[in-house]
Order: sequence, then structure tokens, then C-alpha cells
Amino acid sequence: MLAANHSNIANFIFRRYLKHLFKKNFDSISIIGNLPDISNKPILLLPNHISWWDGFFVHYLNDLHFKRKMYLMVIEETLVKYKYFLKLGAFSIDKSKPKEVIKAFDYAAEILKNNNSLLGIYPQAELVPALAAEIKYRNGLELLFKKVNSEYDIVLMAVRIIHLKNKLPSVFISLSKVLNSKENLNVSRLNELHNELLIKCDKSIFDNHFGN
Repeated sequence: MLAANHSNIANFIFRRYLKHLFKKNFDSISIIGNLPDISNKPILLLPNHISWWDGFFVHYLNDLHFKRKMYLMVIEETLVKYKYFLKLGAFSIDKSKPKEVIKAFDYAAEILKNNNSLLGIYPQAELVPALAAEIKYRNGLELLFKKVNSEYDIVLMAVRIIHLKNKLPSVFISLSKVLNSKENLNVSRLNELHNELLIKCDKSIFDNHFGN
């Protein structure tokens, strides 16, 4: 497993580079609805995974709102190719090796014991096209939940990338209200809530840009 190796300098440089990337590749990035109120607890952020850009959107939201020490679970093959991301808080998981999977979730569990942390995990465990009818969580989160006894907050994240009237696509992001780990929310219920959030996000985009 490749552990995160945070660098303030790398984050400073990347933050400026990200503004350039977004301006070059997207017409706009919009937040649908209100940003959730956050406490001083660690945060588990669960985004849907539809594109190569998704980790950048997590980084953007953390800078915009959460302002925590960010960690993001990434497939090891990707991190071997883009090792710079380790300096931004990425750490690896190798799904082909059960022992490495356990090691990655042990590492993730330790992150959720730090109140200043934001941990991003893609609950689908793979990149799935936005055209898919619904998001389907995999079982990895169950393993994480069993390993963390301390209290933390959970925020679901819905992302859509859509072409509207301009040449470049627009990004829309919607976040759920804060859910507390002590609410005994299982993976199945979180999956339902995430699909509800995606439907609400899609409806808002349609009503504001395609509706009569």
C-alpha cells in the first residue's frame, strides 16, 4: 500500500494548477443546494465515480468548504502512474490482493480518528459511467465501518458533468446533509440516500436548464 505523503508546497502549486485546468476544461462548476453544516468531527466523503476528474472535485470542495487534511483512496495502479497525488493526500488500494485491501482500510480507519481529516472513498469501488441507472455500493465500506469505533460524520456527494449551451461541459455538485456515524446507517441505506441525492441533483439541473 502506498501511504499519503502530504506536502504543503505541492498543495499550493496544485491549487493554482487546478484553477487553470478547470478554466480550460469546463464552462462552470456549480454547487446545487446548500453546503452542509460541518462539525469538528472527521468527515467521510462518499462521491459517485464517473470520471477521471472526480478526485479533483473532492480537492476543490475541500478547499472551498471543508478545509481539512484531505485523504483519498485511489487504485494503486493509478497512483503508481501519478505519484504526485500522494503529496495531495491520495493513498492506494490494490483490490487484487486481499491483504492489501485490509491494509488500506486499516489505514483509512486511522484517518477517521483524526478530527482534522477528510477521507474520500468511492463507494462504487470503480469508475461507472454517469448513464448508469443508479449508483451501487460495493462491500468495502462495511469493512471500514467495523474498524472505526470513534464518531465521525458522513457526507454523500453527487457529481454530474453535462454539456449545456456552450462548447465546454458544466460540472454540477450536490452534497447531502451531514450524517453521523452513530445513526447506525448501514451500506444499503447509504446507497438508497445516495441515489435519492443523484435524482434530486438531476432534477435540479433539468428544471433550471432544460425545463419550460
